[in-house]
Amino acid sequence: APALARDGTLAAPASVPLWRLRGGDAAAAPNLGWLSLIPPVVALSASVALRQVILALLLGVWSGALLVHRGNGLLAAARTFDSYFVDALAEREHAGVVLFTLLLGGTIGLVQKAGGGLALAALLRRFMTSARSGLGACGALCSLIFFDDYSSVLIVGTSMREAIAALGVPSERLALL
Repeated sequence: APALARDGTLAAPASVPLWRLRGGDAAAAPNLGWLSLIPPVVALSASVALRQVILALLLGVWSGALLVHRGNGLLAAARTFDSYFVDALAEREHAGVVLFTLLLGGTIGLVQKAGGGLALAALLRRFMTSARSGLGACGALCSLIFFDDYSSVLIVGTSMREAIAALGVPSERLALL
């Protein structure tokens, strides 16, 4: 049986499954096997089709909850928000990543609306005479402003997209960089 640790949390032997700690039984812990691939496929497909990442991730979580709750769509929707979503944001690290990404995205949106991205591209355009030099300038800019993996991609990608496209470089190649 699980016991309490010194800090008041549950401490269970490795042989006790997680579902049993939550008061469940063997039927409450389905063995999904290959079906566990469905939620990431749903999330990726929805992000490509809808071009809305947050909605696509939400659909991915809901499809996983739908599998866990054996096709009960209403219960899966309820658990998506009251358990999975809230519990994930309640963890300090997860909430920090979400908050940082939202703030960074908002700041980049403001800079783009104010014309900062175009000014940055215009400043570097004199060094970009060919596709190769354009990608080199983007690589240098990525290295220069790299303080986080998200920020480098968001700042350089949104700022340099039009300038690189004018050189005939496909956006996929810029994304690869």
